[in-house]
Amino acid sequence: MKSLLTLIALLLAAASASAQQWTPTSGPEGAQIAALAASGRTLLALSSGYLYRHDDHGWENLGPNESRTLHVADSVFFMAPYDGLYRSLDRGDHWEKVGPEGVTVRLCIDGSVVYAMTDSLIYRSLDHGKTWTPYVEPQIHFFSFFVRDSVILAGSVEGSGMFRSGDSGKSWSRITAGLPADEAPSLFAYADSSYYTAVGDKGVFRSTDNGLHWSALNDGLPVRGITYPLLNAFLTVGDTLWAAENDGVYFHADSTWHIANSKRFNTLAAADGVVYNGSSHGVDSLSGPEGFWTTMNTGLRSHRSDALAAFDGAVYSNGGGWIHRSADNGESWEMVTQIDVDRFVDGGATLYALGRKPFGLGIFRSSHGLDWEDVGAGLPHPLQYCTTLAAQGDTLFTGFYRVITDENSVSWKYGGVYRSLDRGTTWDTSGVGLPNDGNGDVPVVDIIAAGRTVLAWTYEGLYRSADGGDTWGRVQFVFAGEESRRAGRLFNVDGSIYLALGGLLYRSDDDGRSWGMARNGLPPSISIFQMTSIKGTPYLIANNDKKLGNIFRWVGESWADVTSMTPEDVDFRAFLAVGDDLLAGTLRNSVWKGRFDAPSGVGHEEHADAMMASAPNPFSMVTTICFTLARRGDVRLTLVSPLGEEMALIHNGPLEAGLQRIRFDGSSLPSGIYRLRLATGDWVRTTPLVKVR
Repeated sequence: MKSLLTLIALLLAAASASAQQWTPTSGPEGAQIAALAASGRTLLALSSGYLYRHDDHGWENLGPNESRTLHVADSVFFMAPYDGLYRSLDRGDHWEKVGPEGVTVRLCIDGSVVYAMTDSLIYRSLDHGKTWTPYVEPQIHFFSFFVRDSVILAGSVEGSGMFRSGDSGKSWSRITAGLPADEAPSLFAYADSSYYTAVGDKGVFRSTDNGLHWSALNDGLPVRGITYPLLNAFLTVGDTLWAAENDGVYFHADSTWHIANSKRFNTLAAADGVVYNGSSHGVDSLSGPEGFWTTMNTGLRSHRSDALAAFDGAVYSNGGGWIHRSADNGESWEMVTQIDVDRFVDGGATLYALGRKPFGLGIFRSSHGLDWEDVGAGLPHPLQYCTTLAAQGDTLFTGFYRVITDENSVSWKYGGVYRSLDRGTTWDTSGVGLPNDGNGDVPVVDIIAAGRTVLAWTYEGLYRSADGGDTWGRVQFVFAGEESRRAGRLFNVDGSIYLALGGLLYRSDDDGRSWGMARNGLPPSISIFQMTSIKGTPYLIANNDKKLGNIFRWVGESWADVTSMTPEDVDFRAFLAVGDDLLAGTLRNSVWKGRFDAPSGVGHEEHADAMMASAPNPFSMVTTICFTLARRGDVRLTLVSPLGEEMALIHNGPLEAGLQRIRFDGSSLPSGIYRLRLATGDWVRTTPLVKVR
């Protein structure tokens, strides 16, 4: 076994430098956590459409999962996506659908008894979800409920307050004593012989008589105007009550609430006396209210990381509302400052960022990437309408976009191009020649700067300045009218300027003076959002109605789809060349590292895009093999052993041109190192595939 693991490690190290292998970097660590559930030393977390598990071995990605809730009874985990109720008996490895049926299922756990509520019934399971029996038909539509022994508390859909049953649902009464009128509770908890509930923005209430009478329990909670925070989660650990809202986590002790954590978008779980807090930054654990939070993000990589920059010997990425920095090309990452970056802009001696701090949008600058300064204060419009940022050395350009439309008219609210000649310290208008409707300057969607040439895509079409933004003139284009009011993006790729308008793509090779169509090879329904150059070859990333993050490469006089060279479940959003490798920002998998093959050489043009990858690799049971064919043809896809013996015939027959995905079930194969062999015509490609237990 040891020799097999050694061979696998050597094989993967070699494969990571090939076109077919992409691997996650170590970060940015963390994730936007939607739900948590803990049992013993096992913690399950839902984040960005994936399910993660943490135990003594660290974090493990268990695969795509679109549920929004997690629960646990004893050691059995439950989740309730939109198509029913599922349970797992093996800590999240496998899930089976169990009753009751319903579009929306809500759960309540009372010891080892599991209750599930659909729109009109409450069910009970005494065997950890294996079988279910109707428990009560309340005759009232509830959206929240809580069961302890024979007491049921519920909040009504109609917003008519709290309802209570003290006899397991046989009879019901509306509860008003001490509660806000006509406000339905959303969360419940029980601790220290008391019931607790959260009622909208009216705060927390406690009952010491089994839910008949209630009193407010809000001392210490923040007051915003005349309201309290809306709570996301509510739980008890021992006799201590915990609550989470978007801006913090609190615990109740000594008759008042205490702030325990001030991270954003919080949820809670607990097991064996340990409190887990999931937030926009990942997961923290706490062994008691008087202890210290411990960040437990190592191996958890589920951030949106779609803004990348290389500056002053380091690499920068967004993720979880922070700027992250890596000084070793992605091997390790550190959190720098709390800015959620939409776009990095390299100004040579200064790195700029358009992004958001916790209290609003801003334009930021740094001379060495560690300390960041907000330089947007001198701009005349609200920064939430700032749409773009471009730089050429110490000169910065930005624009604003806000258009108000009604049935009879369209008016420009905020617009114009603004310029700073001193790295954002001061700003002035740069609008001579830009249109004005009498109420304001034209709304600006995007700007790029290339030397003294500046281009601005506006609500009234494309404008160009050849003198660094002093004066502007409209560029006569091949289209006009409503088509010119699309949300276009501008890109400078190896001296050529591109304008992407949804699925349309235009290119200029003379600094924006003249333009021609450049979408040959692209599918009709596509939305381009990113372009870059990799070793002199243009690449673009686009969405369509079937997949996010399709990747195309310019080959000859056409775009070729090379999406199959990347992992199937990872949506790439941005690329950054770092030495011989690429760093790839993703929609929800942090930053990856890998390569693309160079375009095929002479003699193989007809198979220039017959490239192959498989994911997952290594795999234990099933993997998906992806490749792209330049044209229709007969394909033979086989799995061979290291000695050349054919172990499986995966496909043999004609396939259409384009992206191919073939599912391969290798569960019956012994563990080992194999090779996939793709043959079409007289052309053959192989790639390693590793089977593990």
